[in-house]
Amino acid sequence: MKYSLFLTILHLVIGVLPLAGHQDTPIKFEGGALRGLPKEFEPAAFDLDKKTITISGKVLQFPESLQALFPDDRRVDQFGEPNPVKGIPFDLKFSASWYHGPSLLPPYLLITITPKNRDFTSEILIDIESVAILKAHVFLRISESRTEVVPVQIEKQKPPDRRPDDWLSIIGKWRAAEVIVEVTKDKITATLEGVELDYPKGTIRPVKPGVMALKLPSGVEEEFIYERKGDILELGFQRAPGVGLARLGSPADQACQRRNEPVEQAGADQPATKPAHKPSVKDQPSTPTPKVGPR
Repeated sequence: MKYSLFLTILHLVIGVLPLAGHQDTPIKFEGGALRGLPKEFEPAAFDLDKKTITISGKVLQFPESLQALFPDDRRVDQFGEPNPVKGIPFDLKFSASWYHGPSLLPPYLLITITPKNRDFTSEILIDIESVAILKAHVFLRISESRTEVVPVQIEKQKPPDRRPDDWLSIIGKWRAAEVIVEVTKDKITATLEGVELDYPKGTIRPVKPGVMALKLPSGVEEEFIYERKGDILELGFQRAPGVGLARLGSPADQACQRRNEPVEQAGADQPATKPAHKPSVKDQPSTPTPKVGPR
C-alpha cells in the first residue's frame, strides 16, 4: 500500500511540474546518439536493439521487464523455445531535466514509448547521475476521461558497465575548498592559491574503468580510483583520504563557494563578524591534503 502511494505521489509530482513552470528539455535521438544533455552527462546514447543506455560513458542494460515495454520485433523464450514476436510501430521520445532544483527527483532522463493505434503509453525514468532506473509506468487509457497508472515491477538492477574510455569524462578543472585540481589526457596537477602543489602531481594512464595510475615526478607510480557523478568527481589517493571535487564553474561549485563564504557584515543591531582566517600557501604543509568537498 505504501509503495503504491509513493508511486502515485511521484507520478503526481512529475505531472504537476509543467504546471509549476517547469518543462523538460527535449533530447534529440539521432543515429543512436542522445543530443542535448549537458557535457557532464556525455557521451549519451541509446541502443534500441540491445536496449542499453549510455550516460557519461556508463552503459546500463535494461532488465527484461523494461525491454518488454518496447513493442518491436523480438524473440520470446516460450517453454524453452525462442519464438519470434512481430512488433508494432511506435513513437519514441526522450526528454530530460537537470535544472529543476531541490525535489524528490535527481537529474533525470524520461523515455516515452507510444505504440501507434493502441490504448497505452509507457514511461521509463532514469537517474542520469547514478545511471540507474528510477521508475517505470504504463498509462492505460480506460476511457476518454479515465487513465490508470500501472507501475512496472523492475528486477534488481545490475550496476552499469563502465566503458574503457570513461576516464575521459574526468578531464577538466575541479575544486575542493581552495584547491584546484586539473586533469588532462596525460597528467594531473593541483594548485592552492595559484601555487602548484607537490601532490597529486604527475603523469597518468588508465588501468581499468574506475582506476588510474599516477606516476609521480620521483618515478614512483601509484594507483588512484575515480568516480564521476554529474558535476561531482570523487578521487581516492593512496596517501590522502577520499576527496570530493566540484567541476569548476558548475552550479555545484558555485553552491560550495557560497557555503564557504565568511560573513562580513551583520544586522544593524549586531556586531560585525570578521571573515574567517584564510590560510595562505605558507601556512600549508609541504604536502597538503585537500579537504573533502561535496559528496
